[in-house]
Amino acid sequence: GSMCSLLHYVIDEPQRPNAQESGYILSEILQAGENVNLLLYNLMEWGKAQQADIKLRPQAIGLRVCVEGIFALLSSQAATKSVRLIDDVEPGLSLIADADSLQTILRNLVSNAVKFTAPGGRVAVKAEGDVDRVLIFVADNGVGMDQATLKAALDSSTRLPNRGTKGEKGIGLGLILCKDLAEMNGGSIHIESETGKGTVVTLELAVRR
Repeated sequence: GSMCSLLHYVIDEPQRPNAQESGYILSEILQAGENVNLLLYNLMEWGKAQQADIKLRPQAIGLRVCVEGIFALLSSQAATKSVRLIDDVEPGLSLIADADSLQTILRNLVSNAVKFTAPGGRVAVKAEGDVDRVLIFVADNGVGMDQATLKAALDSSTRLPNRGTKGEKGIGLGLILCKDLAEMNGGSIHIESETGKGTVVTLELAVRR
């Protein structure tokens, strides 16, 4: 894969790369490693979900703090593509959910948004809530999806590999896992997308259960 190729280049190159080139190579290796880590985690969690082996532990979660943590995890992925991460969640907004599930969903949604957004683009997370529910929106100005791709993205029987705007690899599992975890937490996922204009994914969860 690309990570191995970069490592071989660093090892085999007779002359050491300059500082700028070294920084680029290291950032690409880091990004490739993070992509593999997320892929393996998704496979593990999806396997648990299929076996009903995920134990939910509902608790009060401060949404803004949760989003800030997700952005911190994905900062290098976004920086590699100069994609701006925007946290528009109001302080004090909270809900009751399984923390691991919520973090996995948001990490995948934001990572996907960055993956399919061109360099210089933006990914924003905002939310609104009332006494019964919270709606969390992950919006990007990326490549978007046509209706056929959108339908396949949420259908495990037609899961298709895909590549991001910089050739990032994937197996099309992230959105399916998000859908499964949302439903396990009594919520739902809705996607609106238009080719060439971007995508908005809406996660709906109950405020308290």
